[in-house]
Order: sequence, then C-alpha cells, then structure tokens
Amino acid sequence: MKKRTVTMKLTLWYGVFMLLSIVLTWYMFKRSANIAAERYYRDELTQAVSLGMENTSYENGYLEFEEMPDAMEHVHVSYFAEDGGLIYGHICASEPFSPGKYTKAYDEYERHRYILDEAFEIAGYGQIYIRASISMQDAESITDRLASAILFLIPALFLISLMGGFVLSRRAMQPVKRITEIAQNIAGGADLEKRIPSANRTDELGELAGVINSMLSRLEGSFEREKRFTGDVSHELRTPVAAVLSMSEEALSKETNEEEKHALIGKIREKSLEMSKMIKNLLLLARMDAGKCDLQMEKGDLMEIAEAVLGEAMERYGDKKLAVKAHFDSARCVCDPMLIAQLIMNLTENAFRYTKLGGEIEMTTFEEDERAVFVIENRGAGLAAGEDKVIFDRFYRVNRARNDGGNGLGLSIAKAIADAHGASLACESEEGAYVRFTLTIRKNG
Repeated sequence: MKKRTVTMKLTLWYGVFMLLSIVLTWYMFKRSANIAAERYYRDELTQAVSLGMENTSYENGYLEFEEMPDAMEHVHVSYFAEDGGLIYGHICASEPFSPGKYTKAYDEYERHRYILDEAFEIAGYGQIYIRASISMQDAESITDRLASAILFLIPALFLISLMGGFVLSRRAMQPVKRITEIAQNIAGGADLEKRIPSANRTDELGELAGVINSMLSRLEGSFEREKRFTGDVSHELRTPVAAVLSMSEEALSKETNEEEKHALIGKIREKSLEMSKMIKNLLLLARMDAGKCDLQMEKGDLMEIAEAVLGEAMERYGDKKLAVKAHFDSARCVCDPMLIAQLIMNLTENAFRYTKLGGEIEMTTFEEDERAVFVIENRGAGLAAGEDKVIFDRFYRVNRARNDGGNGLGLSIAKAIADAHGASLACESEEGAYVRFTLTIRKNG
C-alpha cells in the first residue's frame, strides 16, 4: 500500500474544505441575490399599487388615471373591472386575480414577471382591480451570469487551493521533517548528547521538540548512570573476587594444612558476605532508580525507629568505647518504617564506623513545625573541604585505604530512601571537628 504522507492528507483535506466552501459560497450568493431581488420587487410593486390607487378618480361619469412618475416607469400598472375586463393599460399576465398576494407569472413573451394585485373602491363607480407587474429578466440575467461565472471558476479555484494547501502543508511540516531527521541521527548513532533545536518556537512543534529533548535528557542520564554503575560494580567487585580466588587457590594447595584451610574458608565466607551485601544494596538502588520500589507508607515515629537502631549499633560496636548521647523526643510521620529504619541504620553505622576510639556520637529526634527530624552527629576528624558535596555519591569512601568493612553504598542508599519519601537528607561538616547528618521528613507524608 502506498504511504500517504501527512502533507498529502493535509492538502486533500484543505482542497476538499475549500471546494465545499466555494460551492457553499456560490449557493449562498445565488440565494442571497434572489432574496434581495424579491425584496426589491415587492417594495417596487407595493409602491406602484399605492400610487396607482391614489392617482385613480371618477369624475363626470369617467374614470381618470394619472401617469406613473418616471421613477416607476419600469413597473407596469393595469386596471380591470370586477368581471376581469381590461379598463386601462394592457394585459401582461393571464393569472387570476389574487388581491394582496405576490405571485410569479409569464407574460405573452414568456418573460418572468412578478405581480401584485389589489382590489379597491372608487366613490361613485364601485370596485376595480389594479395589477402591478415588474419584469424579473434583468435581475435574473445578472444573477445567473454572476453565478455562472463563479461556477465556471470553481475548478480553477479548487486547483489553486490544492496548490496553496500543498505549499502551506509542506512548509508547516518542514520542522517536523527536521525533527525526524535529527531523531533518526540520534537513534542511529546513539549520540544522546544531541538535542533538537527549539529556540524561538512557542508553537506545538516547539513543545514537541521540548518533550523529545526532555526524553533524551532522561535517557542520557539513565545511560550515564548505568555506565557509571557498571564501571563502579566491576571496579568494586574486582578486589573481593580476586581475594576469594586467591584464597581458594591457597586453600586447595597441598601445602596448606587443615587449620589454615579452615581459616581461609572463614575469610572466603566473610568476603562472600561482603559481596552479597553489596549486590543486595546495588539491587535496591537499581529498583529506586527505576521507580520500582513501592513504599509501604504508614504512621510511624522516628523516635522508636532510632531507639531500636541505636540498640543494635551498641551491641555491634560496643568494643569501641564510644560516648553516645541520645535525646529522643516523639517525631511522628508517615513513612515506610522498614526503609526509614535502614536509612537511620546506615547513618548510624557510618557514625560508629568512622568515629575514633573514645569519640562522641549524639543522636536526636524531634518535631519542628509540620516535620519530623532525625539528627546524628559524630565528633572527631570531620570531612575534608568539599567532601560533604560528594559524600552521597555511590562507592565514595572518605578513606579508601582503611579496611572498615564499608563499600561506599550506605549513604547513597540513605539518600535514595530520603528522596523516595520526598524528604531531605543533608550533610554538614567541619574538618577536624564534626560530621552532622539531618533527616527532615513531612509528618503527613
């Protein structure tokens, strides 16, 4: 099947519309001309009959008729007796008398005439009929000639409208064609940095270009995140996988005794658990990036969540002898308790992990206006200048040389959970002094 372009369809629609418009115009013109002519005829006949009745008298046994004025010479006026006999004038139509009615008839030359009859009384004589008639030939001839001329021009006007419609449609579709070509180039070359120019366009095509550019921006962002994600994963897994392979080969060596093998298997298990945790966290981040992490929203209290998290952290890191201060007030909000618990746990583990032996940690929950707030602060080394800007980046670690069991995903997950709740998670730091994380979440979700 031959493809019909939008330009062709628009041209055909425009041509059909113009053809119908021309035909309708021709019909309305002819009808309006006929109505105007008929109104003119009636006015002239009414005036002629009125003058004829005024100019008729009976004196000395004779009927006297005055001539019509020159302005009415195109109207023929005749007078008839009650029995239909001609009194004055001549017979211009053989139609029966219909007083007070406008009728159409043909005269003896087969010319179309418009007629008005009236009956009136003449003192001393009696009733007579007056008939005024006017030829419709001139008006009909002019109307017919104009209508025929318009009808003759219809094919030419239709062709002109088709050509004009084609030119206008093609010009209107030219930006769409450019958008299509650019989009095809982008798709063919996978260059997501290209954009469709939409400057100075405020029409629908400008909106279309804006929507496509927005889509390309999101695709580019997703592609870059996926590329970075893949690179980070391969980089972060390379070391533990290499370590597991090395320890596995050492455990399989004949020179390794049973005690050493047991120790190596324990280390392999630890590394495997680290990789399992990393993969689990990566899957959670991937689901959040794709918007596929359904939040189970319900009423909760940051105070209760923070108390439970702190209890777990104290058991896990109790040997660090840290001074922990907790100021927990009720901080009610609508949230996903499981995810918020993970967020607070990640922040708490980060604080316990990076606070030096004998250091101090302070945790606080409270309500402020229509928001619930959780704050955790650890005093010690703090962050270097600028690190608070990248602290939430994936796989970012303050000190990569330290083997503290972290994989650089905890704070990224915390930030993703906060974003999913429409909450705010901010980091403040002063080098050599403190690091403070503040979670602010709306009470009503």
